[in-house]
Amino acid sequence: SLIMKRGNLIALIACAVLVVSIPSTVRAQVDGYHFTGINFDFSNPGARARGIGGAFVALADDSSAALANPAGLAFLDRQFSLELIRDQEKSPVGQVTQGGVTIEGSGLDYTYTAANDPYRVWSDSTSNRINNASFVLPIPKAHLGLAVYYATLADLDQEYEVGPGLMCTQNGSSFLPGAGAGCGTLDEYSELYTPFNVSARLQSELFGVGLGWALGDSFAIGGSVAYAKTTFDGSSHSPGLQDDDGLPLTGTLTQTSSIDDTDVMYSVGVLYRGGLVGVGVNYRSEMSFGIDSDLLDADGNPIPDQDFTGEFRIPERLAAGIAFFPGDNWVIATEYVRLPYSTIPEGMPEQFDIVRQLAGVTYESADVSEIHVGAEYTTFTSGKGWSIRAGYWRDESHLSYSSQGYDDPIQDPTDFNEYVRAAASLLFQELDLSFDHYTVGFGASIGKFRFDLAADYSPDVGTDYLISGVFYF
Repeated sequence: SLIMKRGNLIALIACAVLVVSIPSTVRAQVDGYHFTGINFDFSNPGARARGIGGAFVALADDSSAALANPAGLAFLDRQFSLELIRDQEKSPVGQVTQGGVTIEGSGLDYTYTAANDPYRVWSDSTSNRINNASFVLPIPKAHLGLAVYYATLADLDQEYEVGPGLMCTQNGSSFLPGAGAGCGTLDEYSELYTPFNVSARLQSELFGVGLGWALGDSFAIGGSVAYAKTTFDGSSHSPGLQDDDGLPLTGTLTQTSSIDDTDVMYSVGVLYRGGLVGVGVNYRSEMSFGIDSDLLDADGNPIPDQDFTGEFRIPERLAAGIAFFPGDNWVIATEYVRLPYSTIPEGMPEQFDIVRQLAGVTYESADVSEIHVGAEYTTFTSGKGWSIRAGYWRDESHLSYSSQGYDDPIQDPTDFNEYVRAAASLLFQELDLSFDHYTVGFGASIGKFRFDLAADYSPDVGTDYLISGVFYF
């Protein structure tokens, strides 16, 4: 970052030289922005489950139970299922920007003006993939159900830009100026931050086996274990800033991060399925994957002694639900899900910015509680059946943010760290936003085959389309 007092020409020259020449100062110019847009969710797999708003833990009555609640495997017939998804996501990014700054002047005389009002960056990601596949083999004499399954937990492919901007400090308090505004008088400080081009590709997959054990006609317990593989390729590239004469004010830098690691995930569940009500609980463990990061110079070469490692965590998941069966044709279900996303930034503080870390900046993510509700109506005629479904759930943002909430006046104008903390609290603001999801679904059964369709629509973050088929044999 370029910190200056307007009119202080010597400081301007010194900072420009430092930006180009000293690695520890250069690192302050680049952030791991490619991690700030990771805002995935963990809905239950299966088109039927999604059609009823994802409220499936108390039902667990098809092969997707291997992940949603393995206790349900104890009550299943032999079957094979395959699910395809078109996953469309529009995601907010953990970065506030002004998307541009006008730099006027040359030599040693500059003025800086914000091009736009502050706004939060959003990114788009679309993937077409196999979302879930499973094979269930019942073992009746032992009251067991065995499953082998594959599932995708996350699949994101993002590209977006974070424009340059201007942070001002007036009477010791920091703010982002509006469009056409600058930082004003000689008594005010400004921080000029550079643009970034960001790309991020994340995929997390599970290959697992599950077992359900019936302890009676209505009660079962179960567990599963999975080999979890996560890959990530992220890049945050800063092309730098130039003055009116095309001379560089800040250098060109790139931070890259990669993950190619595995872990073991386990899941345990219980299920009670009575004539009028069902109750289910499932716990899924946290997973952790190693991150390797490098800082690259303008020629794309790693800067010596600037590589660092971290840990990317996929949080644990606790779900509890109740299903009601008011008649032969109706199912009404609800599910509570708790996701402690606060564990994500704990493992990778340096990935955001080592200089901010040394200045005392800390990052957090909010823990999330989700409520899923849905209903299904089914009718059968001459061995054939069809179902219609609808549901709702709410996804809360859990982007990482600068946690100290540093909006008090700066007490010591000579303390550079206070300005760094103030800048972080402005640029990495907490996003308190929820996204409503409305789901619909349709299913049909003919003999030994069943297929299901579902759509998960959110006016804020896009629509998912799912299709699954189940073959009983």
